[in-house]
Amino acid sequence: MPKRYRPKPGDVTHRVSRVKPWRVLLPPEISLSPKNRPLSLAILIYGFAGMILIGAFLLMMPFSSKAGEFTPFVDALFTATSAVCVTGLNTIPDTAAHFSPFGQLVILILIQIGGFGFMTSATILLIA
Repeated sequence: MPKRYRPKPGDVTHRVSRVKPWRVLLPPEISLSPKNRPLSLAILIYGFAGMILIGAFLLMMPFSSKAGEFTPFVDALFTATSAVCVTGLNTIPDTAAHFSPFGQLVILILIQIGGFGFMTSATILLIA
């Protein structure tokens, strides 16, 4: 059995930290461990804004209208915003007559996503 090293008076000991090999290659300010951050409100805002813009873009396209022509951007944006925010307002007099089945499907999906976002936000507020 080998003898255990015992320092003698006057000996200087140096500690070498144990470093994982991949950790040496990364700068110290980059941390690969997950940080426990709360859900930022900006994520919700950007999510709603992104869904509104995607919906407005899809509603603007010619394949979204029965006549096969572009819907004005302001009308498409207002319809998408109204659908995501679940208010039901519209600048187009007859939505069913203007939009094709694809456009109506886009509006339906936006309403469902908006309702889901509303219920999720209400649940988060109740839990908090």
